[in-house]
Order: sequence, then structure tokens, then C-alpha cells
Amino acid sequence: MKFKGLFVVLSTFSISPIFAGYGSDKDKNNNDNQYWVHQHLKNAKECENKYYELEGKDTRNYTPLEKYNHEQDKHSAYFCWNYNLNTAEHYKNKK
Repeated sequence: MKFKGLFVVLSTFSISPIFAGYGSDKDKNNNDNQYWVHQHLKNAKECENKYYELEGKDTRNYTPLEKYNHEQDKHSAYFCWNYNLNTAEHYKNKK
């Protein structure tokens, strides 16, 4: 009896996602694309803020290694900013 009850529970969970759809596949894709546009724009804003925070730091008293690491962090933030903007644009134009 326990086995039969377990089977009913498992089969219910495996079938239930079929009934929880968004509607058409096109609607689902549009919702997914809007979600990713929003996420990447949010990430881009965070990276932009980080870039300008690093850009505004006074590095005159930094050691050569600290200056190098600072420049690497700036490059990473700039890359992150541009990558997320481009990816958001990709999802925005995706049909």
C-alpha cells in the first residue's frame, strides 16, 4: 500500500507542470525574454556603478600591484557593463 501511495504522489508532481503553462509558446518566450532583459539591465546598472566607483578612486598612493589590480577591476566592471547591455539588447530583439 505504501508503494501505491508513493506512486500517486510522484505521478501527480510529474504531471502537474503540464497544466501550469503560460499559454502559447510565443507568450512564454516573450515573458522569458522580458525577464532576461530586466535581469541584464539590472546587472548592467550594478556594473556601471562599480565601474564609476573604481574610476573615482584616488590611486596615487597605491603600490604598482594595487594599481594593476585596480585597473583589472575597472576593466572587469566595464566588460560586465557592456556584456549585460548587449545581452539585454539581444533578448529585447529576440522574437
